[in-house]
Amino acid sequence: MEDTGKKINYREHETPDPEMFPDISNVASANECTGLMYRVPINNAELESYQQCRELLTTMHQAGGGRLRLDLSIHAEYTSTPKIVAQMADFARETGLRMHIHLSETKKEHEECKARHKGMTPAQYFRALGLLDAPTTAAHCVWLEGEDFDILSEKGVTVVNNPISNLKLASGFCQVPELLRRSINVALGTDSVASNNNLNIMEEIKLFALLYKGLSGDPTLI
Repeated sequence: MEDTGKKINYREHETPDPEMFPDISNVASANECTGLMYRVPINNAELESYQQCRELLTTMHQAGGGRLRLDLSIHAEYTSTPKIVAQMADFARETGLRMHIHLSETKKEHEECKARHKGMTPAQYFRALGLLDAPTTAAHCVWLEGEDFDILSEKGVTVVNNPISNLKLASGFCQVPELLRRSINVALGTDSVASNNNLNIMEEIKLFALLYKGLSGDPTLI
């Protein structure tokens, strides 16, 4: 774990109900046939689902001629604990799996993280716990500030912009021009049905191009 000079106090956590993630192996088998993407939750070693995921790594990872790949996911800073994040970082380092997180989607999320962790932004928090050492995809990244851009650039993080979801929820605008200026990889997503009525990537592509031209005043931006 990188020593940033800021210490995080580990706190005990309540483990999630394993019934939230039933029949993970069946989901993996189905996805091998359909090509769908499903993020398998890796919880701490005391959970039955953790052992299931361990087994999946040997039975399903890179199955189907390499078409099925398992990734790891921490939803966000506010839905996890430092202990779980650190364990996930260790697990990613051990297995070489990739990571997916939600990062600074809303101002409330961003500011409350700083209040909880002695001024650290979500990007600084995840870096301090070693999570960004794995190849990471970070969704949203609307409220990045200051050093956050340097962290994403240094760690090679891919930012997934979800423009329709961010507009519908009034979350704000991802700072795409600044990301591009710093050569940070930007991808597009739809987010989920909970925040987007139409999961149409072609609509996202059109809005992405038009929105950031208008916001930046640069018709050549994208």
